[in-house]
Amino acid sequence: MEAAGMKELRLEASSDITLRPGGEYRLALGSSGSSGYTWEFEVLGPQGVVMVRPGPPGPVPEIQPYLLQTWSMEESWIIEAIRPGKVEVEFALKRPMEQENPPAQIKSIRVTVAAGQ
Repeated sequence: MEAAGMKELRLEASSDITLRPGGEYRLALGSSGSSGYTWEFEVLGPQGVVMVRPGPPGPVPEIQPYLLQTWSMEESWIIEAIRPGKVEVEFALKRPMEQENPPAQIKSIRVTVAAGQ
């Protein structure tokens, strides 16, 4: 997928995207915050190719009065292309207080930043 500005990608498995320097992708990842899980990320590959930062929060579900409800909001992340190169961004769904345990989920996105504007 090539971006001309910011587009959104719902990441369900490993994916490939192509951006140009200055381009951005917004990833929406389902979370499980009510059970203590949050997404962490790691950029694998050369430094300075992309920058990853939290995106805007997802929509808040409608609350039904007098019902016991729990929900988890989507977590969103922005991947910004900085300079040409290839990296992989790995997202891991983990509980911060259980770093020694393996992630509940791992999703990765391979990013190619192509030369040019």
